[in-house]
Amino acid sequence: MLFSMMIVAAPALAVYRCETHGGIVYSDIPCAGKQVELPLPPAASDPAGARRLAQQEREQLATMEKQEERAQSERRRRETGREKTVAAARKRCTQLGLEKKWSAEDAASSNHLVSEKSEALKRHARRKAERFNAECQGR
Repeated sequence: MLFSMMIVAAPALAVYRCETHGGIVYSDIPCAGKQVELPLPPAASDPAGARRLAQQEREQLATMEKQEERAQSERRRRETGREKTVAAARKRCTQLGLEKKWSAEDAASSNHLVSEKSEALKRHARRKAERFNAECQGR
């Protein structure tokens, strides 16, 4: 009878380290999220076991720190890529805006030219404006 009670009580000896939205929680019940089962501390009369456990914990901590470092590095890489994309788009829109302005100035100053040349400059200015609007006004 005593043996059967020990078997039933044995799972309650496990300790779980659970990561939740609110932080880290320690429990004797497995959690649904990210969890790590922590080994029980060795008996006080087992110094070799205590050293092994300390080494295991150091290795576990180093592994978790490396994983977190990699995740942070990946986030920084993605953010840098996004920033470069935004900067390139801003630069492109600035360039298109200048081309639009210059073409409009050319078309406006062409009133005294032959009408065919004037129409070509106006068409060119209109196309620059359309390109600018298509690429930059929706941002």
